[in-house]
Amino acid sequence: LKDLREAYPDAAIYCADKGLAYCLQNSIVPQYVFGDADSAGKELFAKAEALGVEVAQYPAEKDDTDLQLMLSMLPNCDLIISGVFGGRLDHLYSNIFSLIALQEHKKNFIVLADDKEILVLLQAREKVKVDFDFRFEENLEAISLLPFSEKSCVSLTGVHWPLKNAILKLSRPYAISNVLENGKAIACQCS
Repeated sequence: LKDLREAYPDAAIYCADKGLAYCLQNSIVPQYVFGDADSAGKELFAKAEALGVEVAQYPAEKDDTDLQLMLSMLPNCDLIISGVFGGRLDHLYSNIFSLIALQEHKKNFIVLADDKEILVLLQAREKVKVDFDFRFEENLEAISLLPFSEKSCVSLTGVHWPLKNAILKLSRPYAISNVLENGKAIACQCS
């Protein structure tokens, strides 16, 4: 969070429930917090409000997740989302597909990042080039392409096993554990 804040000092910060705790622990005061306060706690929501944070508190018995509530209120902008990997597969699954739905609807560029992983969501006809900072290169364990639709056509360069117009299927996600090849950048395109 501190690195993201440093890299984007003027970016608005929105929190879904427990994200508030992580921000405040790192001396970061967000602009908004959304959720039912089940994981951050009502006291922390009150503290945030006292700090001038706009708080949208919802009842625990609701249909949408805290992240989904937050996403419905976001302006149309590119996003770096942190803390969504979280250690529970059901939460991660819900978060990824909620973000894909947002991306399809609003055409946002979305990156999920935490201290160990980065996930860039690409739609058809989108591409991305990632230049790895020297701090990350030595810790880079794997570069994987994961399809989140029935079939995706992808190209990937800058890796040991490049792909050119390869078809990735949801039922056969084989393009995992690739490695950086002779450089510090990769490029990926989804056709």
